Order: sequence, then C-alpha cells, then structure tokens
Amino acid sequence: MARGVIIELIPKEGADFSKVIADIANKHCVDLSGFEVRKLDSPIDYFLPDFIKHITQYGFYSLLCRQVLKEDVIGPEEPPRNIEALLRGYVQGIGVKEELIITDAYFYEDLGDETYPERVEQVLVDAVKHLKAIHIVTKPNMYKERVKSEIEKRLQLLNPSIELVHKTSNSFHDRFWINPNNQRGFFTGTSLNGLGKRYALADYLREDDVVTILSALSKEDLFTR
Repeated sequence: MARGVIIELIPKEGADFSKVIADIANKHCVDLSGFEVRKLDSPIDYFLPDFIKHITQYGFYSLLCRQVLKEDVIGPEEPPRNIEALLRGYVQGIGVKEELIITDAYFYEDLGDETYPERVEQVLVDAVKHLKAIHIVTKPNMYKERVKSEIEKRLQLLNPSIELVHKTSNSFHDRFWINPNNQRGFFTGTSLNGLGKRYALADYLREDDVVTILSALSKEDLFTR
C-alpha cells in the first residue's frame, strides 16, 4: 500500500502556521514561502529523543496504551474466553509454525479448575495443528500426572504426530512462550491457570531477551535445536 510523505514545516519570522491549516482545510492554495520545508525520511529516528524521554518517565508499556489496549492487562475475574482469545492472538503474533517452548512453572497444575485442560486446548487450537513439537518446562514436582495426561490427550487429538516434551527446572520465574525458529516470544505475569485471578500483564519480548532465554534453556539441556 502506498504511503504518504511526512514533512516538517519550520516557520521563518512572521510566518502564520494557522493560515496554512485554514487554507488546507478550505482547499485553498497553500503558500509555504514563509517556512523551511524538510522531508522526514525516518520519523522514528527524528523523534527518538522524545521516545526515550517518554519511556524513561512512563515506561515502554505506556506506548501501547495510547489507544485502549486493556486486554493486555488481564484483571481478576476476566472471562476465560477473553483470556483464551488474547493468548491465541499472542501465539499467532510470534509466528509459531514448527516448535513452541513454554516455560510455566505450573503449566501441568489445574489449581482446582477442572476446565483448565480445555483452556490450554483453546489457546493452542490453531497453532497445534501445524506444530512438530511443544517443549514445556515446569518446576520439579509441581505438576500432576492427571492434568498432564489430559492436556496431552487433547493436543494429540488435534495433531496425532505432535511431539510433547516435558522437562523441569527451577531457573525460570516468568512465563515465557517462545518461537525458537524466528526468535520471537511473549510473556505472561502469571501461569496460564492463574490468569484471571489476579492482575497480570501479557506483552511481547524483545528479540535479544528471547536469545538470552534460549541460551539459558540450552545450558540446562531443556531445549536444543
């Protein structure tokens, strides 16, 4: 799709910018002789000092909230269907095609929620059909075989050839969902089975953070290419 040109108007002494706006609004000829006109080839670089100042003061997430993006903050009693739709979108957003890594200490714990295996299925329903393998890292001794078996059964019904690899580690606190093939990922502030119980954030990871996480996984032999 064709994009327009972004220009900067730098007024000379006595220039009337309000007249320029009025002429544009009324479809009159616009006289820019009182301005120095510059084309902005890279708006991001041009406004970089302003971005840095804003992020330093308000945090990176505030840029995502310039429009209403409340769905990225998952609050108490958020309906399960909303949580499922949000995470499906994130999984799609990281371009999962072959492999998916999930570090979630309590991924195979239902915490008393009998519908939890179905929630996992709904989050992964679109992606799992195309995946070759899912690598899941939980805390040692913090999973139930009953829950693990039910989740695996549901995923294998969607894709009988999928490989489900479960390993354990105490090294990961945050919940990371990683596509190792393109080094993209996202995180959630609490486990999948805890979303909707307390306020938690979901957001994409930077590529260099994904590289760090993959390196840590490799060192513990939790994932190898």
